[in-house]
Formats: sequence, C-alpha cells, structure tokens
Amino acid sequence: MPIAQRWRGLGALAVAGLILSACGTSSGGGPADATPAPTVTEATMATPTAPGNAEPSPTPAGPAGPDASPTPAAAAAPTGAPAVAIEVTSFSVAQNLEVRIQFTAQNTSAAAIQDLTATRLVLKNGEGQTVLDTSPQGGVMDMRPMAGLPAGMSRPYSYMAVRGPGTPSLTVNEAVSGLLTVRADGHDQVVALPATRVTPPRVP
Repeated sequence: MPIAQRWRGLGALAVAGLILSACGTSSGGGPADATPAPTVTEATMATPTAPGNAEPSPTPAGPAGPDASPTPAAAAAPTGAPAVAIEVTSFSVAQNLEVRIQFTAQNTSAAAIQDLTATRLVLKNGEGQTVLDTSPQGGVMDMRPMAGLPAGMSRPYSYMAVRGPGTPSLTVNEAVSGLLTVRADGHDQVVALPATRVTPPRVP
C-alpha cells in the first residue's frame, strides 16, 4: 500500500476515536448524581379526647382536720328513765276551755313500761300567761289486752281537760300553746304542745 493511503487511514481512525471520546463525555458515561426526593412519612394523629368523654379526676378526700364539724351525739336519757318517744298527733282548744290532746307513745327501751300516764297540762295564751293548769283525764285508745307499753311497741293515747273555777276566758282565734307532762314508771317527761288557735265553744 502506498505511504499516502496509509497516513490517510491512520488519520481517519484518529478522528473517529476523537468523535467517540467526545460522545462519551457528553452523554455522561456515569449515572447522574440525582438528589433523592425526600420520603414523606405519614404522621400519626393523636385522636383528641372529647371534653364530654374525659374522665373526671377524683377529688381526694382530705384528712379530717381540727375544723371538721363533729357529728352531734343523741341526747342521753336520764339514768334509770325508760326511753319513750312521744309524738303529738292532735291538740285543740275550744273557747270554753275544753282541751283535747292525742299522742302516740313508743317504747324505745328494752324493757316494758308498766304505767304510762299524762299527769299535768299547762295551757298558756299568746302573751305567755297561764290560763289552765290541771290534770287531764284519759288513757290508751286501742283495745289491745296488754297493760302498759311493751318494749318496741307504739300505742295511741287520748286526754281531755276542761276549765275550772276562776279560769280566764279566751277569745276565738287567739293563739295558745301548752306543755304536757307524761309519766312513765315514775319518770316525768315534759312534751311541748304545738301552737294552735282557739276554736268556737264545743256543744256537748
């Protein structure tokens, strides 16, 4: 082969090599350093507690301090006296001073009461003046055969009193009050009668 053709062939190879080299550079033979997209993590939302569903915090019980109010103790009955609960169910006063009283007595002691009697009635007018001081008449109202008041039992009683000589007069609708003494086996108990007003005279 002539020398001139040989040089032309070598030149063509060199040019081809340069072209291939340039193409490889421009095409970025290596992978591009792409910045990875951030990964979005789905946040876990705490479910809010509705105000109405919130559990109330218990209020701690504080220690009983010196300022704590003590529980009042029940009044003790006199030593040796039977325990009798008296409840006045009716109290009326007529203008002619006919007084009628009904009450229920309950024996709250452990022993039977042999004798329970109303022994004294004191009647006062609205000014606090005593208009009647007498012994009422009456007794137990039921028809039970037992005497006295057995333990734990209640019985109804009815008493009446009338005016005596020199008793002051009363007017209709005048306010009056009274005290009734009830004796249980020798022990007296004074019962306050509720305030009431005088009614017209009772006709026998």
